[in-house]
Amino acid sequence: MNSPLYRSKEQKQFASCVQAHLASGGEPLLLEGAAGLGKTRAYLAPLLATGQPVAICVPTRALAAQLLASGDMAAVRATQTLEIFTPRRQFETLADYKTHKTACRAADILICTHQAALIDVLAHGALLGLNERHAVVFDEADQLPDAAALRFDCAIDAPVFKLLGIQPGPQHRKTVEAVQKALPRHLDALDEPAAIQAACRGIIDALDEPVWFQSVGLDDEGALRLVHRLPARALKRLLTHRRLVFVSATLTVSGTFDDFRRAVGLKDISPWSAAIEPARHGQLDIVSEAWDKEAPEHLAKVAEHVAALQGAVLVIVTSHEDAALLGGLIPGATVRAPDETTGQAAARMSGPVLVAAGAWAGLDTPIRWRHVVMPKAPYGAPTILDTHEVSRYVDSRNTAVRRFRQGLARGLRTPEAVCTLHLLDQRFERAEFVNALPVRFAQAYRARYGVVELRTRQAEFRKRIFEKFAGRCAISGCDEPSALEAAHLGDKGGWRTNHTDGILLRSDLHALMDAGKLQIIDGVVSLSSEHYREFNGVRVW
Repeated sequence: MNSPLYRSKEQKQFASCVQAHLASGGEPLLLEGAAGLGKTRAYLAPLLATGQPVAICVPTRALAAQLLASGDMAAVRATQTLEIFTPRRQFETLADYKTHKTACRAADILICTHQAALIDVLAHGALLGLNERHAVVFDEADQLPDAAALRFDCAIDAPVFKLLGIQPGPQHRKTVEAVQKALPRHLDALDEPAAIQAACRGIIDALDEPVWFQSVGLDDEGALRLVHRLPARALKRLLTHRRLVFVSATLTVSGTFDDFRRAVGLKDISPWSAAIEPARHGQLDIVSEAWDKEAPEHLAKVAEHVAALQGAVLVIVTSHEDAALLGGLIPGATVRAPDETTGQAAARMSGPVLVAAGAWAGLDTPIRWRHVVMPKAPYGAPTILDTHEVSRYVDSRNTAVRRFRQGLARGLRTPEAVCTLHLLDQRFERAEFVNALPVRFAQAYRARYGVVELRTRQAEFRKRIFEKFAGRCAISGCDEPSALEAAHLGDKGGWRTNHTDGILLRSDLHALMDAGKLQIIDGVVSLSSEHYREFNGVRVW
């Protein structure tokens, strides 16, 4: 491998693990590349170097398109044919579909969805022929259990029962049989009759052959639901592949792969499996408030907190209901709609604040976030069937840890990123979240700051500093209000202190100061040599 291709020793180490696994084969390789490592390039380069047919599976077509358009793909691609496959792609003619399928079969790199991979496994390779490929890589593999759940979990909703004139009872098989009997008379009135028929078959199969990882029952909304605790085990037919790779930024929980191994049903993994984190990437500051999420005024306090922030703010909430409520409390905030991605919502922002439900992971956004705010710890809601909880707390906890790590990474997308993470729920003080912080930030957070208090009078401070400097950046002279920020001066500065002394700076200069690469001491401005610049014709170091 050509070392200049990789930007850090950690990225090269990641690629070396992939290369070693491709050369030797064996048990599945699990690789975690934490935010900032650049895992896409690190696995693409050794894959392309084999010159063999390769299949890369990602959760969505949009993510596949982003991968193909990425600088990483441009840096490592050679002359290979590239194809995207997804079962939902529409074709004008059957001939077009067959041509595309043939190209996918012959492609050196095939990018497909998790759903397509699951269908292929169940169809014994008839769709994509994954087992015939030299190597199969699942990118964003942490989403695989959820993708499998979407495929195998099913339900007959309360509106369907109402339309069919059926009252669900405690004998679930009789309820399903009643639905099957009534369906033919109401097909025209149903939105997705085929899905209801499939749900009936799945539920009856689960009732006829009960196993510990399947549960059937009525949920809180009156739907009859089949839930799989370990749906990703449907991939067991693929696990015999000699060059199978699972890649993600969040494959581990508490430093081990145990949770993911259990979900997928892996007994053994490749000795090259590793969790690798960049030693340097971005600057993260942390604000922690021990607030009670159940308090009636919680969202109002969050809104007041967010309104005082300067720069682009991403507020990640756990439900669309909370997003709508909180968005209504923050002047000018954009609220992500249930039917759009976080990136689409960010693209239509008219102000600095985006409130988005479930924006833990997914496509990159066009915004560099200066602040990431989490009003509530992202535990998964318990699964209740027949008034009994069938989910486990450990699963909810592990989900919360993965979401937490994905959420904070939203502010660390580039090496020079400077972001403040705001944790506004007392549950974030639990060890599982503190231990989940990237190593390069966790030690300082534990040792020096613990719970950090936010300055409550930021708005007043900003107004005073604007007046003191007549609305002009003290270094560049910029007088555009939207580009200016009131920066604190003092030993630590940033969000860790409550200093009243400050200076008005352009936002990029403020970011350099927060990152420790720009200093202002007794009115003298200095930059580290790697950030040598020229301001208003004056050279500054």
